[in-house]
Amino acid sequence: MNETEAMITVIDEQLKYSKSLIEVNGKLMNAGETKVTDYILALNNYITAKKLITQNCISRLQIINQLN
Repeated sequence: MNETEAMITVIDEQLKYSKSLIEVNGKLMNAGETKVTDYILALNNYITAKKLITQNCISRLQIINQLN
């Protein structure tokens, strides 16, 4: 369970980084400084990180359920 908690913390940091990257790429794309593909990649990374957090939260809850 500790490993799952640690993984959630790490992924949460990646999520914050991905969100910042989306914001920056959005501003740069509006200014014509970056490509749409870079913005889409940032969105994809954000969605993947959200998915990983959800999966790890489910794993944590399953462990708690097994312990009970």
